[in-house]
Amino acid sequence: MPRPRPSARRRCAAGAAMGAALLGAIGCASAIPSTEESPAPPAAAESAHCGNLVFPATALENRTRVDRLDERDAAVAATAVDDLGEPLALDAAAGWFLVVSDDDTLAFLRPADPAFEAPYELVALHRDLSGRGGADAVWRLSGRGACTPRADIGDRNDADVSLDPARPPSSDATTVHLLVTENACHGGEDAEGRVEVVELVETAETIALTIGVRPDTSHDAWTCPGHPATPFAVELSAPIGDRTLVDAGLVPARPLHD
Repeated sequence: MPRPRPSARRRCAAGAAMGAALLGAIGCASAIPSTEESPAPPAAAESAHCGNLVFPATALENRTRVDRLDERDAAVAATAVDDLGEPLALDAAAGWFLVVSDDDTLAFLRPADPAFEAPYELVALHRDLSGRGGADAVWRLSGRGACTPRADIGDRNDADVSLDPARPPSSDATTVHLLVTENACHGGEDAEGRVEVVELVETAETIALTIGVRPDTSHDAWTCPGHPATPFAVELSAPIGDRTLVDAGLVPARPLHD
């Protein structure tokens, strides 16, 4: 089955400095580095996830095509069927590539149709041990759908993050105004008071933000009607200037937009 997601990292950083500092209720910040010695850009996420499926972020760039799988994985991909017994057609011509291969799980991605909002389509298979075992185990479809790879933020809920069009950033601003839409169910209510800066990395070229939402445990379960975005402000250590605002919660990270 898909591997569990590890604990969240909650820190502020600037270049090599990793000291954390909370700034009231609106997040965290770090000292902007000197332009005389620009640090390396923020490190890319080591792992990504779609739902509960975690995979190495490098799998998105260093793609293992279906026609280059080992014997076991190739056999499973060639014979995989959906819940109705229809072939899944996990072939290289369709663009499928491997992201997870372990004893019990195989998962594949392919670039989604441009008309889709998500960049990838996902198919995950699991080894069914309820009947036969070993090499004769039956592999069954365990997940299929859209996939927007995101950085692993542990026990915080993922969120869609955009710039607040009513308060666009200016070069002399030291505050970034965001709209944060929690991806988990929350009964149609916003995430007021639960939005957090998981990581903020300021360099001379970029301002990389990773935003998460603390789960609301006041109910055992929540209904899933759409909920509104939550305004959220992040204080920076220096004016934005000509630096690029980046959503580092996505893998790969992408510039923020309204």
